[in-house]
Formats: sequence, C-alpha cells, structure tokens
Amino acid sequence: MKLRISVTLSVLVLSAIAPFARAQSYDVVDLGTLGGVESESRGLNPQGQVVGYSLVANGNAHGFYWDGVQLRDLGTLGGRESNARSINASGVMAGRADINYWTQHAVRWQGNQSFDLGTLGGLESSAYGINSANQIVGWADTSTGATRAFLWENGQMSDLGTLGGVSSWARAINESSEVAGFSIVTGGAVHAFLLRNQQMIDLGTLGGPKSWAYDLNDSAVVVGESHTSQGPAHACLWDQNGARDLGTFGGSTGVAWALNNQNQVVGYADNANESKRAFLWENGQMFDLNDLIDLNSGWLLKEAIDINDDGVIVGRGTINGETHAFVLLPTGGNRLILGGPAPGIAGQTNSFTVDGATPSARQKFYYSLRSGTTAIPGCPNITLSLQSALAMGTATANQNGHAQLSVPVPGNARGVLVLSQAYEGDTCRVTNRVSHTFQ
Repeated sequence: MKLRISVTLSVLVLSAIAPFARAQSYDVVDLGTLGGVESESRGLNPQGQVVGYSLVANGNAHGFYWDGVQLRDLGTLGGRESNARSINASGVMAGRADINYWTQHAVRWQGNQSFDLGTLGGLESSAYGINSANQIVGWADTSTGATRAFLWENGQMSDLGTLGGVSSWARAINESSEVAGFSIVTGGAVHAFLLRNQQMIDLGTLGGPKSWAYDLNDSAVVVGESHTSQGPAHACLWDQNGARDLGTFGGSTGVAWALNNQNQVVGYADNANESKRAFLWENGQMFDLNDLIDLNSGWLLKEAIDINDDGVIVGRGTINGETHAFVLLPTGGNRLILGGPAPGIAGQTNSFTVDGATPSARQKFYYSLRSGTTAIPGCPNITLSLQSALAMGTATANQNGHAQLSVPVPGNARGVLVLSQAYEGDTCRVTNRVSHTFQ
C-alpha cells in the first residue's frame, strides 16, 4: 500500500465546517492502492472513514477500508473480487463480494468480519447504501429471474417492488429510511424513484426517456442522471420543485453521484473536449474541482463520488499515470485533526498526533472499544464520540500547533478495533474520531 499526501495531513478532516457561499480550495490526499495500479473511493461517513475498491497485485479488485492512516483489504466471500460502496457512522460497511469465481452477493462488513446478505431467491445480489440503523439497500435476483430493489434489516431481505416494470435497483437510504434508486416502468423505460412510506414515487425525467437516482439526503432531495429532451444524460437533482438539470462543462454528459445535507452535489461532467471532470455543484453553480486544488499537484480529478456534511469529498482521478482513490479536504477553518496510530501495530509503541491546535495548549487523548458519547469535563454540551472513554495521556502543542503522544499498545490488542479521539481543554475543540484495527 502506497500513501501519497500532497499536504502535511495524515487523516481526514472531520470537524464541522460551516456551509460556504462559494466553492473553496481543497488539499488532495492520495489513498494509493492495495498493490495494484488502480483504486477508487466510493463512500465516506461523518467521521471521514473511506471505502472503495483497489486492484491488488494479481489484478483482481478488492474492497478497501481507509481509517485515515492506511488501506485495509476487506477480502471477499470466497471468490475473486469485492467492492465496498458505503459506510455508516459506526463503521459498518456495505457492498458486494464474490462467493465463487462467477457469482456476487451483497455483503456487510463489520470490524474484521464479513456477512453474506443472500438474495431474493435468485443467483446474485449487490448492496449500495447503508444508514445509521444498519438498514442496507441494493438489488437482488429473484427466483423468477427478475432483479429487484431490496431493503435488508435485522437479518431479513425484502423486495421493494417496482414502478410497474419487471425490475428495480436501490442505491441509497437516508436516516428516515427513504430510498432512492431506479426501476423499469410500464413500457420498458427506466425511471428514477423515491421510496417513501412504502410508496415508490416516479421522479420523472428531464424530458428524455430515462433517468436514474443514485443518492438522497435526509431532506429527501435526490440526485442522479437523466436523459434530456436533446438526448444525452445530464446530472440531475430532484426536489419539491421537480427535476433540475445541473448542466455540464460544455460537453455532452454528466452524472450526479451524491449530495450532502447542505445540498452540495458531486459527480462528473464532460468538458468541451468530452473529457470527464469531477465537479462540485452548490447554490446553482457547477465548479470544476480541478480548479480548486493546487494546479501543480499533478492530479486530474475525474469523478467525485461522495461528500459528507463536513464538505470532505472522495472519488477517483489520475496521478503519475495511474488511477487512484482520492480524498479532498477543504482548506482553512478552525480544524483540530487527530492522526495515528502509527505504525498501527500491537506490541509496539504507537504515536497519536493532533494538528491545528492552539500553540502551548494541552491536548487530551482518549480511546474506547465502542462508539457512543462521553461528556467532556468543563465543556458544557460537548462530548466525545466514544462510549466510556478512557484516557491515554496528554501532550502540549508546539508553536506550529502540532502535538504528539506516544503510548505502548499491548500485544493482545492485535485484531481489536480501537476508537480514539482527542480534545483541547482550553477551547473545548474536539478532533475527528479515528477507528483502527491493530495488526
């Protein structure tokens, strides 16, 4: 695994960033690969943990999890390949994995374990979205040969139905259990849908025959793509006012892959040379993300695939002739950033770092084995995202706002998922939470 970082940062920014009126600049983190020549980020959670896929040394694609420090190979269900597509705030992941040489099943990863979600009676299935209640959506084959959108919860997979046609596919689920996806309609075309209160709503198109929905936020604003009356598909947003064409950069096509609760939308759009460019759309304007990074970085950002409420963006682009997964970190702001553990190995001394601290301020480091809340003494209404947090120690920030704490990690921590977080006592600023399974 190679890790290239264009700025001095070791983890994702997870602290709150207020919505902004215009696009800002970003720093680029290269997630590298699992030994192959290609990787792609597919999803991230509020804590900034990232999932996706990477080619491994033999050329097969494996799902990965990135904890802010390193990539972890999620493996398969016994077959060749896998792909992780979504991760919730608890670190539970959803995607697909091969069970043999030819057949894929929807899969849930939790900690170091993988769980086959099965099918609706047919051969294959694949998962795309997961919410904080661990409800998972995707598609599955039925015993009749049709493909149906499914909802998986509490060990059971249920058929979500269609818009009148034979098949449907679910792509995302929000915190209200509303689902976005697409379905064949009567007559054979494909239309985007919103499933609300067990009713599948046809979202229509931009005037063309087909549309596809890929994501929705907690306000049930939906994004995807739709054919226009002129033909090619454009990135599309659906809200209470209907379908909205987000346009392109002068080329033919575009796709909106995701949005956050601030209605910031990410995807790709063709430019006048019909070349893909990753975009951020907000407040009615589409921005080429390549214009918002260091122009000398060597990156060409091709697709932005997910965005969280802190404005952190993931996707894929090219660097040094290879396609790699990236993370875009909004620059500026009053951010306190937790890094580590390094080297992340049990039985050794590991270092945790905080950057962005107030010079000479003491940083207090904590850990837990479970997510939850722990009140911070002297900081009313401020909590750590850890259950029954235990203190690791304190460190004082230098004049550059950097603090480092080194702690011995016992050998029996190997294979254990540990959650860590820190806060600054003088200001009550809290870092992101980092999850790491010690090797």
